[in-house]
Amino acid sequence: LGFFFVFLLESLALQYCHGDAGRSTVQEEEWGGTHAFGFHKHPPVPSPSRGPLRALILLLSLSFHSVFEGLAVGLQTSVAATIQLCVAVLAHKGLVVFSVGLRLLKMGTGTRWAAFCILSLALMSPVGLALGMTVTGGASGPAQGLAQAVLEGVAAGTFLYVTFLEILPRELACPEAPLAKYGCVAAGFAFMALIALWA
Repeated sequence: LGFFFVFLLESLALQYCHGDAGRSTVQEEEWGGTHAFGFHKHPPVPSPSRGPLRALILLLSLSFHSVFEGLAVGLQTSVAATIQLCVAVLAHKGLVVFSVGLRLLKMGTGTRWAAFCILSLALMSPVGLALGMTVTGGASGPAQGLAQAVLEGVAAGTFLYVTFLEILPRELACPEAPLAKYGCVAAGFAFMALIALWA
């Protein structure tokens, strides 16, 4: 469920952003007059009115994923498992926030709206963490066990999506240093496996 829900949000965000980019390019070619056929071409200028809306779609998609990242950490019952997930989440979170900042700049988002997006995204993981701790700290019983199992499954689905549909395809698409990339991936999996064995 988590895999397909994040997949749907990502697809909606990409569809909207790419659709706007395609329409703006066609309009520039139609309205540009002789510039469309000459050597002097201007890069597409982001629309100020579209920037906040596209940033909001991107924020919603990443916020859902961030909530379940924090949820996965909050649902852990051992210190070793918590450390394992914290290391993975922190490594991924830094890259995500950096890329979001670049994306917001490319969209032409204003400074205040960009700061609001970054702060909102930063607060989503603690929200998920608090939710996970609330579930695991509640009264034990069949309902609590079912809720924890469902939430862990959804959180695991988001991690599967990010690993196999976002990180690895983008890294392996570039033909540079394939053995080094393989070594980094293998080292990461081995590191997490050692932490799991220690747990």
